Amino acid sequence: MVIKMHEIIYEKHSKNFFILDFDHLFISTNLYDEEILISGKNSDILVEKTKLELFKNFEINFDRNKDLENYSGGEKVMIALVFYALVFEEKKQEHPKILLINMLESLSNENKNLVNIWLKNIISGVKLYSLDSDAISIKEV
Repeated sequence: MVIKMHEIIYEKHSKNFFILDFDHLFISTNLYDEEILISGKNSDILVEKTKLELFKNFEINFDRNKDLENYSGGEKVMIALVFYALVFEEKKQEHPKILLINMLESLSNENKNLVNIWLKNIISGVKLYSLDSDAISIKEV
């Protein structure tokens, strides 16, 4: 049932939103491999930028050798948001609409505010949305 629900959500919203789903945040076990798959480059520029931004803005000590599954739920959310924001920045993609599924529940109110402010400073015109628990209604964050 859950898999079917995800299929319906992706089918309905993937044309209008970049979707980040807590249950499927990363393809790889580490961010270095994720960068290769996403950017097609064999470098760790985005990984190093992510590490710097996570520490500087959110006091998260990111270790590139640590499997992503070994971070807390809130840390995984922050890592994903920062990493993909930097991907958007690198590709000079403006005004992205990002749909967050099951992600905000992992963040404290303070971190929700911090990440929202940080994203709006790094990506021109970014808009964050979340899917309500009914999996039907979308609201701007």
